[in-house]
Amino acid sequence: MAIIGSGISNWLHDVSGNTVNSKPLGYFKSLTSAIIDGTQYGQVILANCSDVTVKNGVFTNVGIQLGFCTNCTLT
Repeated sequence: MAIIGSGISNWLHDVSGNTVNSKPLGYFKSLTSAIIDGTQYGQVILANCSDVTVKNGVFTNVGIQLGFCTNCTLT
């Protein structure tokens, strides 16, 4: 999945029930101070998040997207 848009309203959606590489799509919006276990997801998208860490993710043939996020880390 890819989100395209230059405004925050383009990034804030309700997304559920989608899979990428046979794993759930991890779409997180307006999340603060969290650690996400990337092994649970086929792709991760962060929208309007702050102080979020995505750990241990292996995302084959897809990108991780961050839009309107501050102080987010991928490890």
